[in-house]
Amino acid sequence: MPCIKLHTYWQKWMSFDFSYDQLLALKQHLRSGTDSTIRIGGHVFRYADGYLYFANSGKPNKYYFDTPLSEIFELIDQAIATDS
Repeated sequence: MPCIKLHTYWQKWMSFDFSYDQLLALKQHLRSGTDSTIRIGGHVFRYADGYLYFANSGKPNKYYFDTPLSEIFELIDQAIATDS
């Protein structure tokens, strides 16, 4: 299962083990430019105000990653390529 690591605003790394399809869904959702949420595994994600927010439930608006969106796309692409 592919894994991506994202850097949180409180200076810790979080790892996510997502399937190929889940990674593609996240990438497509981020590319859409909407600030709606997407649930993947045990987390809910939302891209707004230049940050990817996450939560275990509800609308993510408190915890976020300081990893730039362009880098998130690169990490997803690398994880997908590794899984192929």
